[in-house]
Amino acid sequence: MGRELPVIPKITWRDFIKGYFSILAVFIFFLIIIMLFSASMITDQIDTNDWVETPATVEFAEEREETTCDADGNCTTSYWTHVEYIYEYDGDSYSGNRYSFLSRMPSGLSDEFPTGKEITVYVDDNNPFESIMHKGWDGMLLEAVKILWIFIFLTGASIVIISIWQILFKIQSKENKQKAIDNKQEAMENKENRGSFPYNMMLWFSILAFNRAPRIWLVFGSAIFLTVSFIDVNFIFKVVCGSTCLILPLLAVLTAKSFEKTLPEHSHKRYKLIYDAANGGGQGGWDSDPEAKELQIMARSAWIKKNSASLNMDDTLLLSQIFDAEAQKFEEGCRTFSVLIDGTQEMEFEARSTFELLEKISNFDGVNEILYLEDTKEKGRKFEFSFIGDKGGDDHISIKELIGDEVIRDEIVNVERNPTEMIDIIEQALRKCETDYEVWWK
Repeated sequence: MGRELPVIPKITWRDFIKGYFSILAVFIFFLIIIMLFSASMITDQIDTNDWVETPATVEFAEEREETTCDADGNCTTSYWTHVEYIYEYDGDSYSGNRYSFLSRMPSGLSDEFPTGKEITVYVDDNNPFESIMHKGWDGMLLEAVKILWIFIFLTGASIVIISIWQILFKIQSKENKQKAIDNKQEAMENKENRGSFPYNMMLWFSILAFNRAPRIWLVFGSAIFLTVSFIDVNFIFKVVCGSTCLILPLLAVLTAKSFEKTLPEHSHKRYKLIYDAANGGGQGGWDSDPEAKELQIMARSAWIKKNSASLNMDDTLLLSQIFDAEAQKFEEGCRTFSVLIDGTQEMEFEARSTFELLEKISNFDGVNEILYLEDTKEKGRKFEFSFIGDKGGDDHISIKELIGDEVIRDEIVNVERNPTEMIDIIEQALRKCETDYEVWWK
């Protein structure tokens, strides 16, 4: 029996474009990082733009190499062409060998610079000992060409790979092709059910919204990073400094702004951090202003509704509940609710937010639950939750809002694809309740 041929996965051109731009984004990200860490060399190169053009003579040219090893014994060898030249400036003779401040001359070019060859160099008028073969923006252009070639290579290689992949997918057996299509569909469904890591990270950063701290961090961090970039220190130290002083504060500011935009009428507000001696189990610590916390809760709720299609709502609601509960610790808003489970078991529980209320309701094992929103119970406003089960591949819940025996709202909610609809329904009902607890669910 022959060996079974592997299934070639289905990749569309849309997948390719998304993957290509993801690779390109990573490439640009690392390019920016390299540029940031090379800030001093870039500045030095640009400063040579006004150096004086001067004739020079090649003294000798040779191929050179250098091997460097890390602590684990992994070694890399770099090769380049070294050209030594001599020139005269203001009647005095000088020598130099600098190609540019950004890179060395590529290897294999020594034959193009025989001894005695006349070349052009550029000399610093204020310090004739300093010279360079490619000044200012000409030296920058050399590096840009290298980057362009990398970009062309990535583009060409990507197009060739996707073209070959498409051909292999089409020529495989009909059974394997159908398996590939089914696997593709299953992967898309799984992707819809998974939470997005960047979105979950943004939720953690939401506690920085409406605070001045991330912006101050970015300003001072950038100043520290620029100072360090001009100092000859260990590369690892520069990486750590760049992450903590530039990348993290930039992400914090951008994430904070994304939450602030959900409340445009409050987006201009900024609050100072407040020192709380009782924070951290009595050890003390800095925390958001109470008004900032109120805005964070409102912004977080609006942000979750806006991005619900891209979120793992179980994790999202849990994170939001934790943040909201923390924000409410300054309030006296803990409220007691009653719930009747399957018509037989009545229980009481406390909740401090809509998220906590939903979480506790979901933990009950009943198929039918009645949640009383008012102390009058049967005569007051209440919800009846009935679990419908699997419907079209998703779980659905029937939600009826009643006042006494009168049904005033009847909805069926897809709790997997649109759980925020439950939040809206319950929050609207809570706002209508005439109770003494007017602040707790904000």
